[in-house]
Amino acid sequence: MNARVFISAAALALVLGCSDKQQESGQYFHRGDDEIRSGKSAEAIADYDQAIQLNPKFADAYNQRGLAKKFKGDVDGAIADYSKAIELNPKFALAYCYRGIARIKNNDSQGALADYDQAIALDPKLALAFNARGNWKIDNGDLDGAIADFNQAIRLNPNVALYYNNRGRAKEKKGDPQGAAADHNEATKLKGR
Repeated sequence: MNARVFISAAALALVLGCSDKQQESGQYFHRGDDEIRSGKSAEAIADYDQAIQLNPKFADAYNQRGLAKKFKGDVDGAIADYSKAIELNPKFALAYCYRGIARIKNNDSQGALADYDQAIALDPKLALAFNARGNWKIDNGDLDGAIADFNQAIRLNPNVALYYNNRGRAKEKKGDPQGAAADHNEATKLKGR
C-alpha cells in the first residue's frame, strides 16, 4: 500500500520559505483582486492596504492598489502607488503602463509617453502598452505611429475589440474610411462573441 503524504498550506509555506505574514498578505491581495473585479474599489484598497502592511515590499499589491485608486478617481494616489511598485521592482512593465495611463489623466503627456516606452522596452509582448501608446500618438498627431502600435497590439492579442476600435479611429482621422469601417466591424464581431 502506497503511503500518501499531505502537506498543509502552513507546512508548505515553511518549506518554501514563505512566512505567515507573507501568506496572510497574499490572502489579502487575492481578496483585493476579487473585489476590484467586482467593482468594489474601496474594499479592494482596504485589502491591498492590509497586504502592504504585512509585506511592505509587495510590489504587486502597490500596483493593484494604484489601479483601485484610479478607479475611484484618486489619480495622484494611483501614480504614487505605481511609482512605489516600480521602485520595488524596476522591471515591472505593467506598473509603467498603468502609471502612463494615469499620467494622461494628470495632463503629463511626456511622462506618459516615457512610461509607455519603458513598459514596451521591458515587455515587448505587453499589448496594453502598445494600445496606450497608440492612443497617445493619436492625441499627438502621429497617426502612422498610432496605427503601427495598434497593429502590434492586435498581433499580440487579436481578440480585444478595443484595439480594433482604436486603430479604426486612427484610420478615420487619417482619411481611410474603408479601413476604419473594417476595424469597427471586426470590433463589433469580437464584442458579439
